[in-house]
Amino acid sequence: MTTLYRAHRIASALTSPVEGWCLTDNRDAALRYGHVLATVEIDLDALTMVEAGGYDREANETPADSRAFRAAQNADILGYDDENERGEYHYTWRLASDAAVAACRIVSIVDTRDEE
Repeated sequence: MTTLYRAHRIASALTSPVEGWCLTDNRDAALRYGHVLATVEIDLDALTMVEAGGYDREANETPADSRAFRAAQNADILGYDDENERGEYHYTWRLASDAAVAACRIVSIVDTRDEE
C-alpha cells in the first residue's frame, strides 16, 4: 500500500475519490492546495501506471488535465512532474480509471488548522 495525500478547502470535496483526482506523496505539497487534508491508501502495484510528460510551466497545464487524454492512455494512474500555481514542485499520481478510484481508501480527513 502507498500513502498519498490530497488537500482542498472543503472537507466534503475529499470524501469520495473520483476520476481525475491528483494525489501526491508530499504532505506539505498537498497542503498548498487547501487546509483540509485527506490521507489516501492505494495499492499502486495492482494498477497500470503510465508516465505522462508534457507539463507546461508557463501555462501551468499538463496533457493529463484532459479527460480525453487520460482515457486514451489506457492506464489506471498517470504519473508526472507537477507544480502549483506558485511554481512549487511535486510529483502527481492522477486517477485515470474506475479501477484507480475503487482502489483508493480514504484513511483520514483532517482540518490542519486544528493542528496548530
